[in-house]
Amino acid sequence: MADPSTHSTNGGAPTTPTRSQQRAKPQLQPTPHRRKLNSDPNPKKLLTHVRMDPALKDELHESQLRDVPRLVEHLFPDSVLPLAVDELAKQLTNKGNLCQNPKRKTWVGFPDLSVPSQGGKVEAELAIFLNVIGTAIHKICKKNSKAKVPSKPRRWDSSTSTKPLAGGPSAARKPDLNLIEEGETPSWTTVKVTAELTSNIHIKHQEHNENQLTNGAYMVFSSQDERRFHIGVSFCQAEVRVYVFDRAGVVGSVQFDLEKEPKMLIRLLAGLTLSDPSAIGFDPTIRHEPGGNRFVTVAGKEYEIIETLFISDTIRGRGTVCWRASFDGADYVIKNTWADVSRDLTEPEIMKMAGDLEGIAHIVAEEIVQVNGRDDKTDYIRQVIDAENYRDKNWYAKLEIRAHRRIVSTPLAEALPYFSTKKELISVLIDAIEAHRRLVEEKKILHRDISMNNIMMYRPTLPKETEPNPTDEGDSDASSIQPQIADAGESHQMRRGMLIDLDYALLMREDGLGRDTATVGHRTGTLPFMAIELLTGLEDGEEQKPRHDLESFFYVLLWICWHYAGPNNAERQNFDIMQTHIKTWIAADTFEEVGDIKGLAMTSAAGAFDKAILRLFAPYFEDLKPCVEKLRKKMFPELNTDIEYQDVIDILEETRKVLPDTEDWTPDHDKEGYGLTGSKKRKLESYEPPLAPIEEEEEEVPADHLAKRVKSAPDPERPRPSPSKKTATTASASIHRMITRRK
Repeated sequence: MADPSTHSTNGGAPTTPTRSQQRAKPQLQPTPHRRKLNSDPNPKKLLTHVRMDPALKDELHESQLRDVPRLVEHLFPDSVLPLAVDELAKQLTNKGNLCQNPKRKTWVGFPDLSVPSQGGKVEAELAIFLNVIGTAIHKICKKNSKAKVPSKPRRWDSSTSTKPLAGGPSAARKPDLNLIEEGETPSWTTVKVTAELTSNIHIKHQEHNENQLTNGAYMVFSSQDERRFHIGVSFCQAEVRVYVFDRAGVVGSVQFDLEKEPKMLIRLLAGLTLSDPSAIGFDPTIRHEPGGNRFVTVAGKEYEIIETLFISDTIRGRGTVCWRASFDGADYVIKNTWADVSRDLTEPEIMKMAGDLEGIAHIVAEEIVQVNGRDDKTDYIRQVIDAENYRDKNWYAKLEIRAHRRIVSTPLAEALPYFSTKKELISVLIDAIEAHRRLVEEKKILHRDISMNNIMMYRPTLPKETEPNPTDEGDSDASSIQPQIADAGESHQMRRGMLIDLDYALLMREDGLGRDTATVGHRTGTLPFMAIELLTGLEDGEEQKPRHDLESFFYVLLWICWHYAGPNNAERQNFDIMQTHIKTWIAADTFEEVGDIKGLAMTSAAGAFDKAILRLFAPYFEDLKPCVEKLRKKMFPELNTDIEYQDVIDILEETRKVLPDTEDWTPDHDKEGYGLTGSKKRKLESYEPPLAPIEEEEEEVPADHLAKRVKSAPDPERPRPSPSKKTATTASASIHRMITRRK
């Protein structure tokens, strides 16, 4: 088989016209930040309603298009159903499921949903009713339709209305109803559609259902790597609303009464239970074999998906999924993402500009995914909206459009926390910083999204020297960057560092920084790694600079030293950053406050820096403290001071030279009590007193939409009062005075 080639869907040019081709060029604007759950890289991330609900609300801000007419008809037109709805309604009447007598209930067997449920009783009755109607529709279609009909309809399950649904992120969520395939066990990895039920039609109960469905959408997107969108159904007594969650936000239908409008329920149930999986949000371009093997075609070449490497835990945004894939005996990474089409330069185009630059992921192939003969984009589901007359037309006009894109790249790399020794960790950071410098100095590209997830480790490979470079103009053969295994004698060498994810990268033009058009979609920064000046806000006319990315590298090193007990992804078992003062780097009320708090820590005296930052290090990283202190002094003699690449590299290189090549650390003999040497884990001395335990069922979301509650520790003590508003304000003012003086 031939090697996969660098390719786009129409021979090299982007399939979707750029905004510069569609309209006049607007003034360049920075991409706004949004706080998201995936902005928190904490491995012990707390997913209670108090934490999730306000974060999801902020993530979906001004993207919730509710009360959209004809949404259900748009989702499930007669063309995707085995039989037309009118014919189904006629047949259901003949079978006795649907009554025409106006003195009786329209639906036979429809339960009384105005009764508050006890122990899941009403939810079970609703599931039985929906399954009876679904089965009747299925039998009618099998008998009367020439179209292909599944052997069995999908079925509704109510078993999780009283207990959390298994699988997925560590959040105890209990959907009232789940739609699953016949024979499947309900879990977040198998659920097809979720539904919520309330016995009250008051607006607060409608909002409660929508909030629960939003939580469910987050769980589904975080658990299933083949999702294009997710459907949720709300039952407020007999009033039904349908919500579609995708990477650009939420679209909600107008409500309909299932007794007064029985054909709407027939259309909805027929679509949900019998239609092709692509109609309820799944990716039809992924081919499944009976044994469980999966295959995906990119630019005409079919790759086997070996494993899922990464799933982004978010609803709105890029929704990145990364797969390890194989083609012709070689391993590749396939990035499945939803890119904002307002960017003139796409990530594949930036990657091609970077070419074969050492330490940067090399592009092999790319395309925009096609579904039903068209580009798979988020605007399709919103085409049903009458933009001129829609009530939230300003939101609609500002909403980003995202295109479903796949990028094949090499080499296959491993996440930074899997470093084997401290020497390898420092070496990988040096490599990544040098790659960043080459990207800036040779290609005039600024990365702008340095985080722990975007610094990777790989084994050096030997490219075929006889093949042409696939990133050259007009070349479509990617064989020259097909991974080749290094000689066995070189296998002992430390892995090298590399940077991935150029989706937020910008070209550094002579007249300024940026792509040529404004970016409509919001950008999410990974809060703990964002530079202070970006958090507090750039002044008018100022631009993001390489020093901001260098500052992010420093925070990545801090994060590793805090969260890991040793090498090979050994997370600390007795440490939760949300039980320390560093929690404010994640959970402060505003980006500005996070920046102010960081600024105070970074510019503090040596003793204060040791107490606030270094004392939280795991014992394993004790010998990196001098290195971190030197980096801190070099980077923060003052805020907003330019940093030279070589100064940072020299400090890291000095440390790397004195670190041992091999280490004898094991979990069982960890000084901190990570392993099994003691009868119980020892508590970290620098912990702050933990908060009292949280009972999930009793939580109420605070009025402040960014309020957070932190996780409780095993031995609850009396909570320590949080800093007063006056203290926070004083800290903020102090930082801003410092910045102003230095400017």
